[in-house]
Amino acid sequence: MSIWVSGEGSGPGLSAADIYAATQSLNTQTDTDYTLVAGDAGRMVILDSATPVTVTVPAEVDVSLPTGTRVDLFQYGAGQVFITGDSGVTVVGTPSLQLRAQFSCATLVKIDSDSWLLAGDMES
Repeated sequence: MSIWVSGEGSGPGLSAADIYAATQSLNTQTDTDYTLVAGDAGRMVILDSATPVTVTVPAEVDVSLPTGTRVDLFQYGAGQVFITGDSGVTVVGTPSLQLRAQFSCATLVKIDSDSWLLAGDMES
């Protein structure tokens, strides 16, 4: 099977093997507070705690990441995950900035300097 995007030329595109071969690096955290680091870009941060966890998005001056960077979050433990921005950082999401329940996932996307979007299975 081959896939290609219309209007992108005529070529063989990507094979199913190419698509399914892609992997995502994992970063498991067991602490109740975690501040994202540059190495989290493109990774899934697994939050495995029995008590509530606060994930902080750092300011651009501390951790410089390009616009469009994404970080996936996974609440593996029972402790509910809350997302907040460091001083001067705006994180927007609806209906809240906390994951809904154990096994919920969400994605942070940097949309501008010190501005992030949070989208996923959020608490209402």
